[in-house]
Amino acid sequence: MTDVNAGAGAEPAVALNGLRHEIGGREILDIAEWTVASGRHALLLGPSGSGKTTLIQILAGLLTPTAGRAAIAGQDLAELGARQRDRFRGQRIGIVFQTLHLVGALTVAGNLRLARHMAGLDQDEARLTRVLESLGIGDKANARPHRLSQGEAQRVAIARAVINKPVLILADEPTSALDDTNCDRVVDMLSAQAAECDATLLIATHDGRIKDRFEHRLELSERP
Repeated sequence: MTDVNAGAGAEPAVALNGLRHEIGGREILDIAEWTVASGRHALLLGPSGSGKTTLIQILAGLLTPTAGRAAIAGQDLAELGARQRDRFRGQRIGIVFQTLHLVGALTVAGNLRLARHMAGLDQDEARLTRVLESLGIGDKANARPHRLSQGEAQRVAIARAVINKPVLILADEPTSALDDTNCDRVVDMLSAQAAECDATLLIATHDGRIKDRFEHRLELSERP
């Protein structure tokens, strides 16, 4: 597997060792070792069924692997209890899911405030405003999700992922349903927001259009 140099003396943002996962007795993932340095951007590549989404869920602490270690900033997620893992995720990991999962009963600003509340963080209205403006949706703070275009809703999902200044941003197939222009825009936004947070960015994709934009990658193959 490709190894992304974490740098001498630095704690990698992501470290996988002997990672395996099975579902119903079928092996989905088998990764001997892979590390990504803090602040680096990388791709998780592979066709549908290769385990990309499963790996995203493991890195997010939403799924416990069958065997092996998945550490974020030195913390093995499997060593945390459910409540600790939820708190760690809220404070250190930002996720942009394929299905955006915005809370329809809340405004855009309310969705971002909820993310901070669930992570046990104080509200920061100045940062909330800054993040929305940086994504070009500052005028949508009081809008409900159903009033947003798909592109605006995706920007809100990105805002929610970065509002707590995570060390790791995970994006699962963020460009698969987009045309070429919007594909480039979303990748630009994710990269810019990760750079602003000094966060590691991992994009899981089978979209060949963005392959050449990232030097570092982990290529997964469909399991037999």
